[in-house]
Amino acid sequence: MDNQNDKKMRKLLLVLFISNICYSQSEVVSLSIEDAVKYGIENNRNLKNAEREIQMAYRERWKTIAIGLPNVSLDLNYLNNLELPTSLIPAEFFGGNKGDFSEIQFGTEQTAIGSVRMEQLLFDGSWLVGLEYSKIFLATSENFYEKTLLEVREGIVKLYSLVATLNEGISLLENNLENFKKILMR
Repeated sequence: MDNQNDKKMRKLLLVLFISNICYSQSEVVSLSIEDAVKYGIENNRNLKNAEREIQMAYRERWKTIAIGLPNVSLDLNYLNNLELPTSLIPAEFFGGNKGDFSEIQFGTEQTAIGSVRMEQLLFDGSWLVGLEYSKIFLATSENFYEKTLLEVREGIVKLYSLVATLNEGISLLENNLENFKKILMR
């Protein structure tokens, strides 16, 4: 029984899938060649990937440049002792009795310490090589994008021309068919 229900379900899904495909194919969109090229450029995955590659190359370039730029760090510490710590020391240090202890507080109520640190990469051959590599990577990414853009445009224009030629051929065949029908009707 289960197997028969599975078969029915599969048939139903197949009918729904095929009807959906047929319905989606029934819409005809008419585009000019400029609109087709524009649509293709906006929705082409390869171009989107090439754009992401350029963005990544820019980020890598700036990361590499940032390594060689001056690095300044500022550190500021502030301490507010609400209650100073109390220590016990022998009272005989201050002229007291032997065996007695005196309470004494060390420290200040407030303390502030600041520091500024500046670092600069003066010379590093690997940084220079990395800088050149990032420049080459960016140029290569931009060239790849341009190449992909030209290929997409060329492909769209070729397909558009092919479709236009096929449509013209179809209309010629239809005209020939009508002419043959007229000749046969005589």
